[in-house]
Amino acid sequence: MSIKNSSKVSIRGKPTLNNVRGNQINHTKTIITNVVSGAKERDEYDEFEYVKRGHIVTIKDVHSQELEDRESVSQGDGSWVSGRLLRKTKRRICTIELRSDRLSSHKFTAFIYEDDDARSFWEDDFRKFSRNTRTTDSLQLFGLNHSEIPMLIFHHELIPLEHSYKSSFWGDIYLAYLSRSKGCSPICLWMDSAGALYRGPVGPISHRGFTPAQETIIVPSSRKMLESDASFRFLSKFKSEALNEYVLEWARWQLETIRLNDLLPNVAGDLSSEDCHRFEWKTEYPYFEHVWQDTGRQFPMDLVGDLCFDTVYSSTRGAVARSPYINGQWMLWNMDPGGSSVGIGGNDSKILFLDELTRFEAKERTLKLEFWFESIEFERDWISQVPRFSDTLEMSETEERFFTIQPPSPGLRISQTSRQYDGLAAFFRLCDAKELPLIYLFLYPPPMCISELKHWLDGDIPTHFWSLDETGQSQMTEDELEEWGIPNFEPCLSPTDPDDSLRIVRLHSLPPHICKALRDWQIVQGYDPSTADYAQYMDCPEYEIVDEPWPELGKTSESHQTEGREDETEKEPVHESTWWEAIPGSGISAFGF
Repeated sequence: MSIKNSSKVSIRGKPTLNNVRGNQINHTKTIITNVVSGAKERDEYDEFEYVKRGHIVTIKDVHSQELEDRESVSQGDGSWVSGRLLRKTKRRICTIELRSDRLSSHKFTAFIYEDDDARSFWEDDFRKFSRNTRTTDSLQLFGLNHSEIPMLIFHHELIPLEHSYKSSFWGDIYLAYLSRSKGCSPICLWMDSAGALYRGPVGPISHRGFTPAQETIIVPSSRKMLESDASFRFLSKFKSEALNEYVLEWARWQLETIRLNDLLPNVAGDLSSEDCHRFEWKTEYPYFEHVWQDTGRQFPMDLVGDLCFDTVYSSTRGAVARSPYINGQWMLWNMDPGGSSVGIGGNDSKILFLDELTRFEAKERTLKLEFWFESIEFERDWISQVPRFSDTLEMSETEERFFTIQPPSPGLRISQTSRQYDGLAAFFRLCDAKELPLIYLFLYPPPMCISELKHWLDGDIPTHFWSLDETGQSQMTEDELEEWGIPNFEPCLSPTDPDDSLRIVRLHSLPPHICKALRDWQIVQGYDPSTADYAQYMDCPEYEIVDEPWPELGKTSESHQTEGREDETEKEPVHESTWWEAIPGSGISAFGF
């Protein structure tokens, strides 16, 4: 056997050799593989830095909030209530640091969304804050993470303003205008480490109270401007009527509910049981509960009986000023079966009474009368001239506590023990309307002091009478009332309000530092605080200055039980009303059916 293309080959032993015949051809092939990457379309998320969770170090928790959306359900009367739960999640706000080769170790603020529906709320917040790059008012978004635990990451270390702001009278007013200029509530303001303020999500709820400003003033967004002196200097540059109105309104918000024990500690400490009017006041007269702290003694009617609803008092001097008129008016209401009130009174009462009561069905509605004390207007009026009270009577504003009485609304309702009464509609069906005489209801002035309120509710003083005479010269007798089916009325408190807490007499006191703030404000506005000029500028009536010391205990004044009615006739009504005075000089209001 020959081996092709070989020579001098030696094979020994017993080897095995396979000789494959044929042609062998070797080929070299070059294969080129091209990898083509498809270009991903950029979206809104790519405009911000993507931050991995592993690069985030949490430094501290700042605020946490449960978020939820509920279905709105219409009540059919234009109002809406919350219905079933649609979605919910928890949002934590933290201070963080970013640790990576690419990201510097700076502090940021992260919104972290956890639990159910986290992605849905994350997307809502992303849409809102991703558009804030063109404004300096709002938080600036830096980056995001849309993993299983989505996050939004903002520039700067941020904290809610509520965490650092110390409330003051002028700072609060400045804050109201700052919030209006930024278009948000104060609890939505956040502050960075440099003191700059931004609009952000709802932060911790404030218990300070807030009322919105009614005009826009462009104010600097700096934490330093919220300091009392800085706020006062800035605001004093403006002299608008709206700003002055807001100053009075915010001063009114500072009124404190206080008991007489705290206002007159020396007098209260000297009280003995002999000095006190003897009755079980907490059970018989619960509406006095907020006037006097229960110290195991009886209620001191001798002390508080003459406290009037139209008078300003001092903790050391007694009565110091009095309103020139009664702040309030009678209102007539229909109460439907559901308990809602339908007012048919006030300044247009005469027309409405004559027009509507022919269609009034007593079987479906309950007639009630209520005297509304305009407490807000009254408080605004006397607050506007507090510095004048102090100057005229040479009193120290730093030591005085001025206060007034906030009464409930006295009213009349159809008595539960009333004579047989089928409603005024039934009465009008008795004969043709042309032959029907007018029947007039005359109302005595409402109680204007605490002792008179007590006697009003006890039925010790007259409240009303019916007459066929327009002038009220003759009253209808019981027999006539029975014959005509006219209902009995009984005195009550706040007959149209189902909340018993509003049927309580309260004392409202103005803190001394607010009195000083109002004096300073009137001066920078160009008014002499010892005069009524500022009050007149604000369209407030000039109060009569009086100096009536506290009564001696044990000598109960009966002035409001006997002479009080005569005193009321000297007061002018607060509004021109279609209620007319029955007898000139009597102070008795009237309307006709």
